[in-house]
Amino acid sequence: AIERQTNVATAGTQVNTTKRSQLQQIDSQITLMLLLQSIMAIVSFLPYGLYVLYSHITASWSKSTLQVAIEKIIAELTHTLLYTFFASSFHISMISSSGFRREVKRIVLMQKKIHPIYTQTANTVAIQPQY
Repeated sequence: AIERQTNVATAGTQVNTTKRSQLQQIDSQITLMLLLQSIMAIVSFLPYGLYVLYSHITASWSKSTLQVAIEKIIAELTHTLLYTFFASSFHISMISSSGFRREVKRIVLMQKKIHPIYTQTANTVAIQPQY
């Protein structure tokens, strides 16, 4: 694991710039992910909150069937938008983190496939993976 360290540079010691640049890159990726997640949360939750506030305020008002139908459509749209927040975390991670992209690519494009070898001795069967 990469640990954050503070090194004092003197004549006899050197600062490990490679670790520092890796940490700075990870910090910038996490900052970007948090910023994008925050924006997505506002875009997703604000319309739903406004709709809930509107529906509570107008609950006792008399409404035409057209107005009720329009409000139901708006309610469904805000619910759908609300669900996009939960579905967007994967996409935001893919956009902002090169390490995440690398891991997904490694998993999806796995080059080594496991082929089991079946061996039988006496009354037991053993399955051994072969790479």
